[in-house]
Amino acid sequence: MVLSINKTIQTSALAFLIIGISACGTPTSEAILGSWNCKSQLNEDGMIGSYDVDVTYVSSGKSSLMGTMILNENNNTMTFKLASNGEWSIHNDLLEETASDLTLISLTYNGTELSTAQKNEMRAILDPIISMNSSSKIISVTDKKMLLENEGDLVTCTR
Repeated sequence: MVLSINKTIQTSALAFLIIGISACGTPTSEAILGSWNCKSQLNEDGMIGSYDVDVTYVSSGKSSLMGTMILNENNNTMTFKLASNGEWSIHNDLLEETASDLTLISLTYNGTELSTAQKNEMRAILDPIISMNSSSKIISVTDKKMLLENEGDLVTCTR
């Protein structure tokens, strides 16, 4: 496994959390309460990725998510299953959030589960994204669907 892609993995994992935590809503806090499924694609620095995240927002400003992030580079595929908790708030048309924890449930490389040592190494790469603040622009929302923009990537969320 090539770890020269650390920054891209961190960026992708942060986007994963943002996609989950900033999943869906109108510019009102009440609109995003409840559970959503959010999906997105990304292409950054030659790495292609996808996300499928289930996220729940509660009125206390807390959120939780669980989902899968898949990253492909040079015909190699890493699949992360992650869970996280965080805090969220809405300011104008921006959903702002911070992940308070991150659990790496599983990690495979080209279909093979990585060893505990390799997972710990990857965990060290992911840890810096905990407590980072992020913002996503809320583009549109209905009761059943939300469009969100995060660093140029479009996120589609449904209930």
